[in-house]
Amino acid sequence: MPRNTGMAVPRWFVLGLLLAIGAGLLLGSAPASASHLDLSVIPSDTWIKESGVRLDFSPEDPPGTISFHTPYVFRFPGGALRMYYDITDIGEIRSAISSDGLTWAKEPGARLTGGAHSHVIQSGSLYRLYFETPSPGESIRSATSTDGLTWAIEPGLRLGDGARDPVVVEISSGGYRMYFRSDLDIRSATSPDGLSWTVEAGVRIPNAREFAAVRLPGGSIVVYYGQADPAFASIRSARSVDGLAFALDPGERLVPGPPGSLDAGGVLTTSILQFADGTVRMYYQGAPRADINNEARVFSAVAERRTGLPCPFSQGFWKTHPGAWPVPSLVLGGETYTKSELLSVLKSPPKGDASLILAHQLIATKLNTANGSDPVPIENTIADADRLLAGFAGRLPYGVKASSRVGQEMTAFASELDRYNNGALTPDCGPGPGLEVHLPKPPAPGIVLPLTAVAFGAWLLGSSRSKPFRH
Repeated sequence: MPRNTGMAVPRWFVLGLLLAIGAGLLLGSAPASASHLDLSVIPSDTWIKESGVRLDFSPEDPPGTISFHTPYVFRFPGGALRMYYDITDIGEIRSAISSDGLTWAKEPGARLTGGAHSHVIQSGSLYRLYFETPSPGESIRSATSTDGLTWAIEPGLRLGDGARDPVVVEISSGGYRMYFRSDLDIRSATSPDGLSWTVEAGVRIPNAREFAAVRLPGGSIVVYYGQADPAFASIRSARSVDGLAFALDPGERLVPGPPGSLDAGGVLTTSILQFADGTVRMYYQGAPRADINNEARVFSAVAERRTGLPCPFSQGFWKTHPGAWPVPSLVLGGETYTKSELLSVLKSPPKGDASLILAHQLIATKLNTANGSDPVPIENTIADADRLLAGFAGRLPYGVKASSRVGQEMTAFASELDRYNNGALTPDCGPGPGLEVHLPKPPAPGIVLPLTAVAFGAWLLGSSRSKPFRH
């Protein structure tokens, strides 16, 4: 039998194979939403009240119903929406269903008794509902369900010592973080399993009442909370990159209606949800008089779209259009590089060096944000990329193998930066200011080839001789 003499593989074949692998990675590894609170768009600071009432009083309400309190909307697999709400002074959590988020039909019976302020997450094949209860003391408990209608209370407390108003966020690295209110402070706790919780030190947001939370495309957490003093005079917001240190946003997101309106007495929100068309809808409780727990109904408002911010450009654009650069230097990993040094880095082929793969995309991202593109969807990844580069002494390149642990982190961050630079994270952007360049519109989300496959292909095809895989 003749020996294999090492027949050369045509480059067109390698390119085709890599494109197929890239497409397979893109389609086969696309994760489900990391959190039920995730948004894929950035809501503006301006919220517009929608006409009508989402949940109003009706004959099927139980006797003694005086107010609907703390609505929370959960989207079930298949798209069905269920609003959980409690009835003030009765101590029942009830529900209503909707197909469009606007028209709601109340469901008969109570989902739970002796609880309020519900928050639902999916936990494996079950749903878990967190709720506050007045006994023993103010505390947070939980219940599970297979259908979202019939709930079985789990033994024990999730949190005690006056904890109330639970909002749970899945952590991308695993486990959960619960934001809860103690007196008029929003605090937090973490859990590996959703059952056993450890309170984190410090106050996340002071002087706050009931609240809702969302996670932006870049990973930042935004909390929308009721103003504590004067009570329910507005809904405000605060945001955090790490989920712990929050910066208060200026201004008010939503205020009560004019005198005589059904929400003139005060407003608070406990639920914000994104819809398929990109609409971000806030469900809020409003009352006609100062007592927010008397005659309160459920209303909704939608966030204005953030439009007009310049679209990002790819690293190839910035490499070939130095005259369009908005800044003469950038800081990468704590090191300052001049424009000429940055161009040199951009023109250096990676050849398997993950530090260059990352630097190419990081340079483009920082030029894009300096040019006015929306930084919010990518700010966490920028910080992570700078952190990795700062771990090396001296200046780029650092000769990091893409197959190493750090190299894999670098290429993963570079892939996300590449998505941003190609417009996948800024669908509502507009033309850049003063750039006399005519380029095709960035590709729509979902058709950007994973950068790791592209970078590896460029390295492989650019090599002068074959190299073995090393692990």
